[in-house]
Amino acid sequence: MAVSFHGDEPGMSHQVKMPDVPKPDELPDEKEIRERVMPLMPEPVRRYYERPRPVELRVVEFSRYLGKAIENGRFHVWIRASGALPPTPPSTNACSPMRPT
Repeated sequence: MAVSFHGDEPGMSHQVKMPDVPKPDELPDEKEIRERVMPLMPEPVRRYYERPRPVELRVVEFSRYLGKAIENGRFHVWIRASGALPPTPPSTNACSPMRPT
């Protein structure tokens, strides 16, 4: 029997801290943006928002779409599917047996 014991050590961390932004429910949804903000948007941005798409966007700095500069250049968006997702096919979670050739 071969056994190895290793003590826990700090290592590299790849996760970025969650930014301090409003929660998605605190932001205007796409319907509210269409009613309140879309008439103020430049034409190319308005055309983008008028297209149907499979995801819902909740933009934190939506003043950017109105042509206003954001001081630190950061742009935060919450994204989720706008409808129900299809069920995961069983083959996605299954392993295929390997046979030697």
